[in-house]
Formats: sequence, structure tokens, C-alpha cells
Amino acid sequence: MKSRGTIILIFLYIMMLSFLSTSSMGDSYKWYVQGIMMAAGFVLTWQTGKQLKKADKDHEELVKRTEQMDERNQFLMKENDRLEQLIHSIDAIIFSYDVISGQLYMSKAIEQVYGFSRKTVTGSLEYWKDIVHPDDREEFQHHMEQWSAGTAGQYEHRIICPDGEIRWAALNVNSIVDSAGRVAALNGTIVDITEGKKREEELKTLAFYDSLTDLPNRQLLHMYLKKALARSKRHEQTLTVMFIDLDGFKNVNDTLGHEAGDLLLKEVADRLHRLVREDDFVSRLGGDEFIIVLEEVGEQEAGDIAQRILDEISIPYDIHEQKAHVSPSIGISIYPTNGENQETLIENADKAMYFAKHNGKNNYQFYNPEWSVIQPTTT
Repeated sequence: MKSRGTIILIFLYIMMLSFLSTSSMGDSYKWYVQGIMMAAGFVLTWQTGKQLKKADKDHEELVKRTEQMDERNQFLMKENDRLEQLIHSIDAIIFSYDVISGQLYMSKAIEQVYGFSRKTVTGSLEYWKDIVHPDDREEFQHHMEQWSAGTAGQYEHRIICPDGEIRWAALNVNSIVDSAGRVAALNGTIVDITEGKKREEELKTLAFYDSLTDLPNRQLLHMYLKKALARSKRHEQTLTVMFIDLDGFKNVNDTLGHEAGDLLLKEVADRLHRLVREDDFVSRLGGDEFIIVLEEVGEQEAGDIAQRILDEISIPYDIHEQKAHVSPSIGISIYPTNGENQETLIENADKAMYFAKHNGKNNYQFYNPEWSVIQPTTT
């Protein structure tokens, strides 16, 4: 506004000088007016110079601020590039999901870790849902609903890679809430834990499975039997426990050697698996003793299965080009008639097995509480 006023005054000053130069007023009065006009001209010139100086200063300040903004923008661009490089250099996958727009962002690590194209995965969450293992999708959807409701947490699931390999992913998710208290975004990381899961399975195998036959061991048997009994009690169904001991196994070890005995035990384990249903539980207690757990099986069906086991296990084994012979003695106890807990059922099946040995071996016997005490028989 000040600059505009100064320009108007200069214009009026010039117009006044032009008027005076053509005016017919007296010389003395004319010089008097011209003097005043000249003084006004000096004031206007000084004012104009002051305004121009201020304008130059403002211009310099504007140029300086523009340069500072350019420097700040360059700094931010460099920081952004450095942050991008840092994000993409991390082995963990960094992701951000916009709950409102449904857009998903993934860092480049998705390409190195799982082999997916970043462009393919980035965009919609639906694609990620499609690569989740079918058995894990329902639980994954459940966790997504929890996260979208504001509950942060961790979750593990399997994904199917482009080459068909199944790998494990561990998600760590944080919910970002806007000023209205609504969940606006889900931010977090995805870490590949496939190798850790493999080691976990290996340790589980060592802890719960027999190293020779790969059958569940005594510890896993008790864990399984506890759950199986709970199911049988809940549904009021029978449960059968078979205790199997091999007759003649000691003779195989003594005549053919312990290596031959191990081969025979592995073959027995394979035959037992083939003789029962897929859902039945076959375990090795140790030595030449095995236990089979059959759910929803009563006395009649248990007898039929035991007879098949007698027939199949008694078929000679080809070990090192020699024939090896063993036969099973089988003791059977049934829930709830012969016991209502796992210890009693195993103990009574064991007693029935010794009764089978006492009665000529190579047969099966159901537990009878009226039996007298029978001493263990050497096999």
C-alpha cells in the first residue's frame, strides 16, 4: 500500500510541474511555488528510495527464505531416500495397511524373503489373504478383525510362495488411531521364521518320537491318551488300549545281532501302521513293546483288529537274507469297563498281555479283573 501511495504522489508531482511550466501566474509567486514543489520532490525522492531499499531488503529476504526452503526440501528428500534405503535393507518386511482406503504397502524385503514381486503384493490386502495357507486363513481373518478394532498383537501363519514352497511368517502389528479414536492404519513387521519352525519340529521329534521307528514315544502316548480319554468321556464313547509285546525278539537279537533286531522293529512298526485306521494311535514304549490306542472301538471290533495284528506280525521277516520270526502277545483294556484313567488302562492292558503270554503266546486277551497275579514271562 505504501509503494502504491508513493507512486501516486510522484504522478501528482509531475502533473503539478507541468502545470506550473504553462501557468501565467507572477514570476515571484511562481518561484515560491516551484520551491515548495522542489522540496516536495526531494521528500518524494527520499521516500521512494526508502521504499525501494525496503523492497530490495524484502526481495533479499524472500530469496534467502526460498533458498532455505530449497535446502530443507533437499535435506528432506535425502532423509527420505536414506530412510527408504534403510527400510529396504532390513531383513524383516515392513508393512503399512490403510484401513480406510484398503491400500497395503510392503517393503522390498518381500522379494528377497518370499520371492513375491513388491508391485504385486503392494496395493490390496486381498492378495496377501490369497497367499495365506488355506488351513490358516480363517484364523488370519480373525486376527485382522481384532487388529482393525484396535488390538495390537503378534501372530504366526504359513504362506505359499510363488514356487509353491510353504514358509512361516511372524507378524507384529500395531494399530494407529486417528483423532476421532478410529483405527486408521495397521503398521508392523513380518519376519520369516521358517528355519526356527523347522528346528522346533526337530526338537519336538526328539522329545516325543522314537528315534528308531519314528513312532510316538511314551511321553507323547500319555499326552495323546489324556486327550483321547477326555473326548471319550465327553461323547460317552468307548476307547481301547492294546499292549503288544513281541515273542521271540530276544532270540533274533542273540542269533542275528542287534542291527537285525532294529530292522525288525522298524518293519513291525510299519506293519502296525498299515493294520489300523489313519486316526488310530500307534506308539513304541521301548524295547519290543508297543501300545495302540483306538477311539470309538468296542470289544468285538478290538478283537478283529487284534487278530489281524497276530496274523500280520507273525509273518516271517527277511533280515540280511535270513528269516526272522516273532509273534505278538496282545493285552486289551477298554474304557470305561477296565479303567477310567490312562494309568489304569495301560496297567490293565499290560496285565492282559502277560496273561496272553501265560496262555501260550501269539494270542490276545481282554483284561479280566478276576485273574490272579501273573508273573512276567521272558520273551
